[in-house]
Amino acid sequence: MRAKDLTFAGETLSSHGFMIAGFDDPPAGDEVTTDSQRSFTTVSMFYGAYQPFIYTSYEDRLVMEFTVMKQVCDDDGKEINASQDDMRITQNEIRAMKRWLSRPTPHKLTIADSEYADFYWEGTFNVQEIHLLGATYGLKLTFESNRPFALQNELVYSGELNTGGRIIIDDVSDEEGHIYPSLEVTCLATGDLQLHSEIENRTTIVKNCKVGETITFTPTLQVRTNNTEHSIGDDFNYKFVRICNTYDNVRNIITTTIPIRYVLKYNPIAKVVVA
Repeated sequence: MRAKDLTFAGETLSSHGFMIAGFDDPPAGDEVTTDSQRSFTTVSMFYGAYQPFIYTSYEDRLVMEFTVMKQVCDDDGKEINASQDDMRITQNEIRAMKRWLSRPTPHKLTIADSEYADFYWEGTFNVQEIHLLGATYGLKLTFESNRPFALQNELVYSGELNTGGRIIIDDVSDEEGHIYPSLEVTCLATGDLQLHSEIENRTTIVKNCKVGETITFTPTLQVRTNNTEHSIGDDFNYKFVRICNTYDNVRNIITTTIPIRYVLKYNPIAKVVVA
C-alpha cells in the first residue's frame, strides 16, 4: 500500500507519531480478499442437477488489517527516529494508541491516498503489539467495519420543481439494489404530495400537505413534518423514496405532483478496500 497515513475519528495516525508500514507483506501473487464475500443460498432440484439461487447475502462485515510503526521522517523528509531505541514503542504510547483506536462504537476511517479520496469506512479497531527482541516495535491494527463495503462521500441533490417536475439521479453504487436516502421536501402548494419513481414504478404518497410544510424522510425509515397539525402517520403510504439501480439501468427519475423544494442526500456503496 502506498499510503502512509490514515484518519480515524477525526485524528490522523501521523499526529500520534506513527506511519503505516509493512512487516509481513504478502509476496507477489498471493490472493487478497478485497471485500466481504457473498454467500448464496440454494435449493436442490432434480436430485441436485439444478440448484437455483433463492437469495444471496453478506455473511460478515469487512475486515482490513494494517501494521504501523513510529515515523522515521517528517513531511519534509527530515529524519525523526534515527536509532533502534527511538523506534521502540513505549507502554504509554501503546496505551494512547489503544485508547484512540479501540473504540466501543464505530467511527469514520479514511486513507491518505488520492485513489481513496472519495471513500470512507465506518467501524473500529483491535490493536495487537508486534514484539522484536523483547520490545514493541510495531502494532497490528485490525479494522472491523459495520458494513461489508465502503461508502462514497455523500452526494447532494437540491432544487425547486413545478408540478410534473423531475429529479434525475444516475446511481453510482457498486451494488445492484436500492438505498434509502435522506430527503427533505418543502411543499410550495397545498395538496397531496406524490413522488413517483420510474425505475421501480413506485410512488411515495403523503396526503393533505400544506403550503410551506416541510416533510423529512430519513434513511432509517422515519418520516416527520414541521406541521404539528398534520397527522402524517395517517396520510403516508409508507413507501419511502429509494435510489435504485440494476445492472443495465442506473437512472432514477422521480416526478412530483405538486411544486416542491427538495434536498436529497445519499452515500453510494463503494466496493473498495485497502489491501
